[in-house]
Amino acid sequence: MNNPEDLTNIVIADFGLATFDQSICKDYIYVHCGTPGYIAPEVLYYKEDQLDNNLLKGKIMVKIQLNKKCEINFEILERTEISEENVNLIRVMLSKNPLHRPSALECLNHSFLNKNYIWIYL
Repeated sequence: MNNPEDLTNIVIADFGLATFDQSICKDYIYVHCGTPGYIAPEVLYYKEDQLDNNLLKGKIMVKIQLNKKCEINFEILERTEISEENVNLIRVMLSKNPLHRPSALECLNHSFLNKNYIWIYL
């Protein structure tokens, strides 16, 4: 945030496409582009790239903001004040299998977001 008092102005910087100069760092055999902790499993394991893997980064960001930690522990989430609907949304958003992850539209249509937010589609 530019100003901690203004919660409507948020800036996100992602250096996920930054990589090492192979002429300098010859110890790296494989080059992964992606922010550590925000990279989709299929990218990490060199599986076919999926359109929604960038959406996974956003999903992880939502989870971190709610839990205030960069870890995925659904038992802790279920014991906190976070609603069951929210835990369900986070669980499906972070599915290891990309075919089981919801699309952006499916996330917006999830009961947690529909009950708590008003969406305006342009």
